[in-house]
Amino acid sequence: MQRKLNQNVLRNLEQQRFNRRLSQKAKKLERNRKRSAQKQHPLKKIAKKSSKSRDPWANIEAPVEIDLASNRDETCEFINNIKEYVRYGNRVRINFEKCQNIRLSGLIVLLAQIHKLRLQYGQDQITGTYPDSPRIERLLSDSGFYKLLHVRSRKKTRSASKLTRFIPFRSEQKPTSSEIPALRDELLGEDLKMPTIIKKKVFRALSEAMTNVNHHAYKTKSNVFGKHLGRWWMVATLSNRTRLFTLVFYDAGVGIPKTLPRRYPIELIRGALSLLPMIKPDDGQMIHAAMELGRTRTAESNRGKGLIDLAKLIDTAAAGSMSIYSRNGSYAYTPTLETHKNHQGFIEGTLIEWQLPIDKAIENLPQEIIDEIETYD
Repeated sequence: MQRKLNQNVLRNLEQQRFNRRLSQKAKKLERNRKRSAQKQHPLKKIAKKSSKSRDPWANIEAPVEIDLASNRDETCEFINNIKEYVRYGNRVRINFEKCQNIRLSGLIVLLAQIHKLRLQYGQDQITGTYPDSPRIERLLSDSGFYKLLHVRSRKKTRSASKLTRFIPFRSEQKPTSSEIPALRDELLGEDLKMPTIIKKKVFRALSEAMTNVNHHAYKTKSNVFGKHLGRWWMVATLSNRTRLFTLVFYDAGVGIPKTLPRRYPIELIRGALSLLPMIKPDDGQMIHAAMELGRTRTAESNRGKGLIDLAKLIDTAAAGSMSIYSRNGSYAYTPTLETHKNHQGFIEGTLIEWQLPIDKAIENLPQEIIDEIETYD
């Protein structure tokens, strides 16, 4: 009898303990729910506040200067904010009123981000204001920024005889071999007054960049989107006054620092940079290593010669520059200096900006190359 009584007491005690634990877990879950509600993403908070107001748009101000060279961190933060706002369900209005300067390298990353988001989430998710600066609005119109995004331009494009000759923004996915000649003529046609030999080298570099996008840039699961796979963006200008040719090519893939180890062993990469085995190369160093390996290993195949050709043309002209931006790294090449850096601002994919003063290049081209020039006005 006493044994049964003891067993009942033990059961009651165990039941009480179980009920207390259950109650404690329920209270803990409730506390966690409250904390998670308080720590929600800041963009979601902003979206809630703006949804109560009359204006359904979340306004994002463009910086005074959109430029990866001189204002990289602010430019990258601005472009990334657009992406995050749209991803969290906000309709975004980009305010260009205070913008006073835009460089093509910053503009092409902005364009690509807007283009991607509109393809993925719909064109009615992003809009913008027209700039106060007539010069900035003219740049957006002449460069094809408005046209590619199907936005009405208030200005007519200038004729090619004035100021700057634009090869407007172009975006493609995996052009076939049959489309390459037409693409070459469109990008570097006869109306672009450049030596044929320079055009050929430029287009070889472009062709290789397009190939690299398909073979390397989008080779991860997170980047496999039907509307984005293999997509690149390009724009170019030729100044009619200074004869400076600028070409900018961009893909939104995983970037050189991520793709280089797939092509070369890490020991080879460290060797190109003279790094010790225990040191991990940063993104700027990885871009530099890609150029070094391109110089030393081009004899093994036809791959890797495009950027090296562009660097050689800069050396020949004794002027011009090439800049490469990828992830947190950057690389700059001039006839007298080669540098690389790591930055706080993150750039998705890889951007190549190449500048060459055409007339100086002609003056300094070796005679055997001059003999190859078929037409030059």
